[in-house]
Amino acid sequence: MTPFKRQFLADRRRRYGSQDGTATPPISGIPTPIRHAQRRRNFRVTLDQGAHLGIRTAFNGEIVHGEACDLSTTGIGGYLRTRKLPTPGKGLSLCLLLPGGQTLTLPAEIRYARRQPGRQCLHIGARFAAVTGGQERQIARFLAAQQRKRRRFDPR
Repeated sequence: MTPFKRQFLADRRRRYGSQDGTATPPISGIPTPIRHAQRRRNFRVTLDQGAHLGIRTAFNGEIVHGEACDLSTTGIGGYLRTRKLPTPGKGLSLCLLLPGGQTLTLPAEIRYARRQPGRQCLHIGARFAAVTGGQERQIARFLAAQQRKRRRFDPR
């Protein structure tokens, strides 16, 4: 270790109380609680109870209904009223029941599926497999309307 490095580490130990000299100095003006919300390429909007975005799919030979809890242009999270657990990676066709009577049928891939304890439903996460430009714009319009509504009624 060079004399310069030894002196640098000694100064840091004296100033910040670290034994190995790796402690970072306190930075003023930056809030201490920093919360990272999302690590996605596309912003995922959590849907309020008033949004009511229905889901319908054919799953293991039966038609299953449910409700979305969050949505992005590339995927969806929601609850299905079934107890049968699908395998991750399984492809299925999701039908989104948008407000105004519009339906949007999209091929999707199950990314995760978990049973909800105490409830007769399944929490799923799915990635849309092949979305056309028009379908993506339709989802983006719906998401923009939800964000506008949230900003209007819950300004922070």
